[in-house]
Amino acid sequence: MLTKHSLTRPLEEENDEVPLKRAKTCSTLPSMQRHLQLGLPIDKALVKSYTFFAPLPSTSEQNETADGFILGVDEAGRGPVLGPMVYATCFCRESYYTALTQMGFADSKQLSEGQREELFDRLQTERTHIGWSIRCISPQDISHCMLRRTKYSLNALAHDATIQLIRDVLEKGIRVTKVYIDTVGPPQTYQKKLQELFPGIDIVVAKKADSLYPIVSAASICAKVTRDAHLNHWVFAEPGVE
Repeated sequence: MLTKHSLTRPLEEENDEVPLKRAKTCSTLPSMQRHLQLGLPIDKALVKSYTFFAPLPSTSEQNETADGFILGVDEAGRGPVLGPMVYATCFCRESYYTALTQMGFADSKQLSEGQREELFDRLQTERTHIGWSIRCISPQDISHCMLRRTKYSLNALAHDATIQLIRDVLEKGIRVTKVYIDTVGPPQTYQKKLQELFPGIDIVVAKKADSLYPIVSAASICAKVTRDAHLNHWVFAEPGVE
């Protein structure tokens, strides 16, 4: 069953969804220019949380004979004190998953910044087969959740971000058949919760899922590269601070 926090986004009235934009090929672009071309608000102060969807796979039209999509979820920024917490999904057709495993995706923390950006650029050139999205939770919103009178834990915030991202993908018309998620809290409890919310989808929640499943590794890279771009080009909300 849903917790009292799972039915709605806690700060929905303040948060904006970034409109989907068709981006040019991003390969070899500097970090800020790459993300601006994609439509991510890297050049603005990160006060409000936001959701971003990359262009959907062109083969995502649904029909009875089409194979489904495999989706992975991971995050970046849960431990650090500074900056946003970014949750990401990456999804591809079941028939393309073998090709994805051959691209060299691995736990983003085990890759250099250059390797992560190279793989992130590769995702942009494979849009026919791969899609991704992120939920970027601003430091202000994290602080608001941690300090409000009604307890809203970081785990609850993480769970709700994951649930909303999966729902958003489904609402885009993507027929997801399997989901792999890096756990937050006990894997069995989290998996049971998600399976009740999405009964028609096979869900696997595991520790270190980003090192076990390439689709989670790809999501990990989307989250990490986006978070790094915000930190590397941080815009202060306070006037006169540079």
